[in-house]
Amino acid sequence: APVAKKANGHWQVEIKEIRIGNVTLDVCRDGSCRGVVDTGTSHLGIPGKHMKRFTSSLQTNVEDETNCRDASAPDVHLVLEGLTLSLSPRHYMRPLPLRRELGKPALGAPETKGSTSMMPRTCSPKLMSVNMPKALGPNLFILGEPVLQRYYTAYDWAERKIGFGLAATPSNAKALEPPGGIGGDEEDVHSFLQVTVTVAVRRVRRK
Repeated sequence: APVAKKANGHWQVEIKEIRIGNVTLDVCRDGSCRGVVDTGTSHLGIPGKHMKRFTSSLQTNVEDETNCRDASAPDVHLVLEGLTLSLSPRHYMRPLPLRRELGKPALGAPETKGSTSMMPRTCSPKLMSVNMPKALGPNLFILGEPVLQRYYTAYDWAERKIGFGLAATPSNAKALEPPGGIGGDEEDVHSFLQVTVTVAVRRVRRK
């Protein structure tokens, strides 16, 4: 992906579209969205004015102390120029849920009465609010650990581009396995290689 606004001196890319599940948000419709790739940020940075919308769309209630990275929540898709970065709850969720009285409940969640041990807990995404001046903002996202733990990045200073590829992690390898697993039903894979051979003939005069 090409670096956007090179004069600002940041490794940032243009975000053309953002989808949460199957819903395309109108946040980037005016073409103002940028994402700074930052290896020093542990969260996904969201423009402050959109923070509440993203949080309510991604957080979800669970009934016990489950691992939130296995919770049922929508995927997030960041559409860049030439590629799409996709994040599942395994990448953007905080590991442990909080009791609802300690955090904001997910929108539309039912009220539950009774023992506090049975009280629903809320799984929350690793988001942080970003409020930058007009030169960088207002729709500036920070692509921190939630993105970089899934994607390996390469920075091309000469061409002013950032390359993204799936990192060699166990979770990525598992996601790429066929539905039946490695030991499941496998189809034959055929690869074709085209080879061009050039033969040069030189005439040698005998003495």
